[in-house]
Amino acid sequence: LNQKLILNGQPFTVIGVVQPEFKSVITGQHPELFVTVSMNAQIQPDWDHRENRRVHWLTLVARLKPGVDVRQAEASLTQVIRPILAEEVKQAKRSPSSPSSVRFVNQKMTLKPGVTGVNEFGDYETPLYLLMGMVGFVLLIACFNLANLLLTRATAREKEIAVRLAVGASRGKLVRFLLIESLLLALMGGALGLLVSQWTIDGLTYFLDGLLGGWISRDLSGPMLAFNVALSLVTALLFGSLPAWRATKVNLAPSLKGLTTTAAGASLAWRRVLVTAQVALAFMLLFGAALFAMSFRNLANLNPGYRVERLVGFGVDLRLAGYGQGRGHAFALELKRRLEQVPGVTAVTATAEAVLTNSNRSRNTTVEGYRAKEDEDTNVHDNSVLPGHFRTMGIPMVQGREFTEADLGNPKVAVVNEKFVERFQLGPNPLGKRFTYGAGDVTLDTEIVGVVKNSKHSDLRETARPFAYLPILQEKRLSAFHYYVRTERSESEVMGQIRRLVKELDGGVPVTDLQTMEETVSRSLTQDQLISALSSAFGMLALLLAALGVYGVIAYAVAQRTREIGIRMALGAGAGQILWLVSRDVLWLLGVGLTLGSLGAVALGQLVESELFGVAASNAGLLAATGGVLLLAAFLATVAPAWRAGRVDPLKALRYE
Repeated sequence: LNQKLILNGQPFTVIGVVQPEFKSVITGQHPELFVTVSMNAQIQPDWDHRENRRVHWLTLVARLKPGVDVRQAEASLTQVIRPILAEEVKQAKRSPSSPSSVRFVNQKMTLKPGVTGVNEFGDYETPLYLLMGMVGFVLLIACFNLANLLLTRATAREKEIAVRLAVGASRGKLVRFLLIESLLLALMGGALGLLVSQWTIDGLTYFLDGLLGGWISRDLSGPMLAFNVALSLVTALLFGSLPAWRATKVNLAPSLKGLTTTAAGASLAWRRVLVTAQVALAFMLLFGAALFAMSFRNLANLNPGYRVERLVGFGVDLRLAGYGQGRGHAFALELKRRLEQVPGVTAVTATAEAVLTNSNRSRNTTVEGYRAKEDEDTNVHDNSVLPGHFRTMGIPMVQGREFTEADLGNPKVAVVNEKFVERFQLGPNPLGKRFTYGAGDVTLDTEIVGVVKNSKHSDLRETARPFAYLPILQEKRLSAFHYYVRTERSESEVMGQIRRLVKELDGGVPVTDLQTMEETVSRSLTQDQLISALSSAFGMLALLLAALGVYGVIAYAVAQRTREIGIRMALGAGAGQILWLVSRDVLWLLGVGLTLGSLGAVALGQLVESELFGVAASNAGLLAATGGVLLLAAFLATVAPAWRAGRVDPLKALRYE
């Protein structure tokens, strides 16, 4: 307490220490310093919007008074905000009686429970639920395999079970006895999983940190451990019950004589059902993995509208060193000039918003000659850039000119993309047309001096949208820039020069996010890469488990029918006929499994369609290819049992039991 700190060039005094358990009101944020809002203007001199209610930057958290419920609080707060909303309509010079104004003023304040903090996890909710669903499918297939093995083991122990029943053991006690064995198997499997869990968690968080920015903890927590133990116990009970029940349903006399009973046939029937379900689930997982893999490939090969090779980007936030607008603009231009003098550098630009980082800004826009309809969305996304931006990025210029340093003052100018021209119906010659931000009785103060091709800004998935580029030198409040440097030399050499030049200009200005544009593109695809990689891994694991299931059923069926096969061969059946006898079962299992799986795959495709890019959710060719892969796997799984069946010695087979 009372010790001094320097934060962004400003002196601060420590007046308190928060308990380590408290991270932040907002989920995923872990600040180490808390500063009062009133100091925002001092630590960020270029950004202070405390008096501007149109800028949304605060998260409000409130504690209810004793005896006040949520509905009462919402009603009270709604009455507070309505005059503010009415004033907003008045200042926007919109008709207060228009339907859009009435809806705007009549909005209700909604309160959400704060027990888990303010959750900003929505962007990642769908892909993580998808991955959890895939894990669940793999677990289900593994449990079907385990149930198959337990059914086989129960058949092998038929005589033992019959002896136990004959000497007085009740069926209920035997079921409990067999369930305890299943529980022990599950607990041993869970314990083995714990041994490798930390490696698995480290591997997953390696990908997830890039996706979620450090929101995931690597620690194996108590609740997580309890969940997995409970899951092991539940799966053991669910998938051990059927084998335990079937194992105790035996005919005593034949079983005590060592003869196979009808229970073995029933066991085989249940095993076929389980394997059919495995094939269907494996089909769904493989199809889903193929969809995500194709989606990722489409994104990775997409042309973003600019040349990513030989392009290096980095950020500087001059507010952290106490720069205001005037000094910030001078720094930006001087750094650009010095970077252009580096050997091998061919072009340099800087922007207010970095591309492909999910950052964007948009504003309601009024365009000359375009009459917007009531409630029409006329938002235009924009970015502020230095002169030479389009040449540096490799964005083709369609009409007009680039910005120059002469565009520092008025009149305001802008370069727009082709979608802007199309959206506001500016015709074949949009140059000279004017627009402005805002609606109502406004002055059209910005002239269009150029038109460029459409390009991706926020992320690679975005569709073409109206976009305006503004001169960064006309920004009144801006001291944070993201530079892009086009080079003919090695990017690593240029990166070293960048750090040196920034340090020479001002050692107190940190360089952030220094990376090639190719790395930026790769990082923007982290989520798609994660889903593609993990779904492929789950799909291959499901395929392996399904193939093992098919192998187990066919091998068991061959073993059960060894005497029958011997009789057929003794009566003249050839190896080909025996092979068909064995393969017929496989074809029946696959036919039913693939049919059910294809229906499930189409439904799954519709469910995940919003996460796909450039691939149809019900791709017929992909469905056929997935079925072909499963058929091949099933064929390979059948080869060994079928080969053994064709080489059965009739004399030995007739003495099999």
